[in-house]
Amino acid sequence: MKNFKIVKRSLAVFVSMAMACSMAGVSAAAEGIHATSSIASYTAQQDGFLIENDVLISYTGNDEHVVIPDGVTKIGEGAFNKNKTLVSVHIPDSVTVIGEYAFNSCDKLKNVDIPSHLESVGMSAFSNTIWGKNHPTFISGTTLFGTGYAIGCVVIPDGVTKIGDNAFSECMYLSSVHIPDTVTAIGENAFESCIQLFTISIPKSVSSIGKGAFSGCCNLSRITIPEGITRIEDFTFHGCTYLETVNIPNTVTSIGEWAFRSCRNLTSIEFPNSITNIENPEHQFDGCDKLTTIYGTAGSYAETFAKKYGYQFISNTSTQKFDIQDGTLVKYTGTAKNVVIPDGVTKIGAHAFENCTQVRTVHIPDGVTAIEDYAFSGCNNLTTINIPNSVIKLGEFAFYLCFDLNNLSIPESVTDIGMYTFTYCESLTDIIIPSQITMLKEGVFAFCRNLVNVNLPEIVEQIDNGAFRYCTSLTDITIPKQVTVIHQDAFDECRNLQTIYGYGGSCAELFAGSIGYLFVDLNQPFTDVISREWFYDAVVFAYQRGIMTGMDETTFGPSVSMARDHIVTMLYRLEGEPEVTYEPVFPDVLENDFYTDAVMWGNQVGIATGYENGNFGIGDEITREQVVTMLYRYAQYKGLDTSQETSLEEYKDGTDVSDFAKDAMEWALAAGIIKGENNEGVINPQGSADRAGGATIMMRFMEHYQL
Repeated sequence: MKNFKIVKRSLAVFVSMAMACSMAGVSAAAEGIHATSSIASYTAQQDGFLIENDVLISYTGNDEHVVIPDGVTKIGEGAFNKNKTLVSVHIPDSVTVIGEYAFNSCDKLKNVDIPSHLESVGMSAFSNTIWGKNHPTFISGTTLFGTGYAIGCVVIPDGVTKIGDNAFSECMYLSSVHIPDTVTAIGENAFESCIQLFTISIPKSVSSIGKGAFSGCCNLSRITIPEGITRIEDFTFHGCTYLETVNIPNTVTSIGEWAFRSCRNLTSIEFPNSITNIENPEHQFDGCDKLTTIYGTAGSYAETFAKKYGYQFISNTSTQKFDIQDGTLVKYTGTAKNVVIPDGVTKIGAHAFENCTQVRTVHIPDGVTAIEDYAFSGCNNLTTINIPNSVIKLGEFAFYLCFDLNNLSIPESVTDIGMYTFTYCESLTDIIIPSQITMLKEGVFAFCRNLVNVNLPEIVEQIDNGAFRYCTSLTDITIPKQVTVIHQDAFDECRNLQTIYGYGGSCAELFAGSIGYLFVDLNQPFTDVISREWFYDAVVFAYQRGIMTGMDETTFGPSVSMARDHIVTMLYRLEGEPEVTYEPVFPDVLENDFYTDAVMWGNQVGIATGYENGNFGIGDEITREQVVTMLYRYAQYKGLDTSQETSLEEYKDGTDVSDFAKDAMEWALAAGIIKGENNEGVINPQGSADRAGGATIMMRFMEHYQL
């Protein structure tokens, strides 16, 4: 931490000097660029706004709700700084830049309307605001910005194309970030001083990384720069004191000033042939006290640089050396980065490639049946390996500590995956587990911090201790029906895991309940319908048969009262929704509402009639006796047997049944479609029917007639 403070202080001094120089160099001609401003080309102070050349310099008003005028293109540095009355602010779409400290310490600020085309948000723009704390990240257009309050693991949504300048700057409790492959650019200082960020996987889609993007990330231990990056900008990894490994692609041609300064644990670095320029080369690696070796191709810029500045140079001319015995690759002793295992090998032996840190890619031939324990353990620069469809076994710790492994497909032939096989494969984002795997063993995917999508096969029966421990990017997972054992710590420290998808009554539901995860039943999507409720089977039945839907996508509303139009709609769906022609029969039934066709049909076939006042009664709560009357009429319309009867005299309130409903009620009771409430011999005919009861009655009706 002491080193980090020194780095921060020196960087702050440099930035302050740079700002002073740049401010001093602004010309009068530059200030006059906005001569055709839509607001004013001169300084004007109106209603608390000080606006100059489309820039909101300051706001001195005391309104709680502020609307910034259209035409402003920039909110200047500290424009609202420490405003103690501001509660909400509307920022017009004309604004593209929000300066540093623009709303800093507006401690009552709760609501901000963000414009749709922001290009830059300055550091601490929303620090010490309620809105900033509630919105650690926000999106404008397709760019993600931040307010400095992001913590833990952040999963950036698909569709974001840029991580904006300063987006996560000084987020000291940010531990991991999942970046989708829609992102093409990372802005300046985007992750500056994220001191708890231990690892980050940058997708291949990223083609530009801004100045100082990871400066001060003092716990970042390794980084792979994606192909497509042509320049490592100034200060990019400045002060990454624990950085040990950097993979630079052969698309990089230049390295900016102080890009790797004070990377104190960097012992070696490899320059691809593409590099032709390093700015301020004499001081590029100042503070890299352990750096002794430069790898590269003989005769390249790398060799020239190493010899000029006193580093050992080692040529990376590759060799491939294999110790093969009886078809087993016992040991690899070559220096090649891209390894092709010879045909004829049938097994990759235990420890065969262990700690071969130079290896980047491996091609395994068809015919290999097993990858034994620790085979590739410690290959921390391995990014790609093909596993042929002949492989049956992946041994314990086979890919342990393969931090950069991100291109992996496990073939369907695999029937056994050992304990800790993929532990610390921190770059894995998606995994499909083969269909023959029945058990996920201890720690198999532990510490795969960027793992977002996991597809479990239907025959999996057991998920063991710590199988997904510290998979901090995992937000949800689907657990199949066959799983009967889930260890209590299977998802230990999966801090962003919120939702378990599974089947009602299964081990998945019990596990979700014991840990406190949201459980979503794949039999039905409603979060307010759980398997232990008396109405669960009925709701699942009605939903799966298409008779009932939810109040919305995730809410069924079991206790919500049903209306007359709801019941006739359910019967209409049961009938297959035949075509009908709208007629203005009922004044309260308008054309093209969700219930219109159902009411027209119900009236035409004699199932649903209206009131004496001419209305149908849209929205009127339906009573229990009205429900069974509609069902009775529907059964008769379909020619079903309705001859069963039970005397109403057997029920305490049998005399309360209305005359129009007596035959229907006697039939419904005899057929078991409706039952006395609470087993007390009470029908409650005028009682309202809720949605749970409606689903139950429909299920009994359909099962009775095998519909």
